[in-house]
Amino acid sequence: MTESETSWEVFTKNLRFALELELTAKGPDPEFDILLPVLFGTVIPRLLGPLESEGRSVKPCLVHGDLWDANSGIDDNTGESLIFDACCFYAHNEYEFGQWRPACNRFGPEYLEAYRDYVQISPPEEDYDGRLDLYKLRFNTHVSALFSDNQTLREQQVIPDPLASQSDNVSADSRRMLGDIRDLTASPRVGDADASNLNSFRLLRAIKTHWRLSYA
Repeated sequence: MTESETSWEVFTKNLRFALELELTAKGPDPEFDILLPVLFGTVIPRLLGPLESEGRSVKPCLVHGDLWDANSGIDDNTGESLIFDACCFYAHNEYEFGQWRPACNRFGPEYLEAYRDYVQISPPEEDYDGRLDLYKLRFNTHVSALFSDNQTLREQQVIPDPLASQSDNVSADSRRMLGDIRDLTASPRVGDADASNLNSFRLLRAIKTHWRLSYA
């Protein structure tokens, strides 16, 4: 049993722990050293903070915790929908949909549209896609940590350059697996200090691409 929290920004703690497990499983990478401070210092407060400001609040919702097509089915006898292998906890009701963002997901947009017939998108609505991409990172990080020998899963969840356009962030890798965070950090305003770090990241990424470097 975990202790209850008063704010949904506890997601920050959840994601940080998942990333620590992933780094333990696969080892460090200089890109994370540059990008993670931006993620935790700028992106998460920008995307989650407005959910609980200006009189808004997040109503805790019991979520499945690992809801994807392999954990769902149809009862052959009754025709009723089934879900199983849950790891339930209370969260923002949109959290689960981060699991549905990767291309391998078989829950199509019609499922989200049906859900929204009953539950509206949390305000501010313009942050909806960014929030789901942030939640997707949590799931991708967890999978990468579980399969420590599969380095391609780390590529799946590397954070893109926040200062680049969305088209610039669609690398050959992201076209292959489409599980990357496409444009997670493009909408928040990046401060001067963060911009300096990200310019260093761009240089590092260019060097790695040119020399095909890999890091232990």
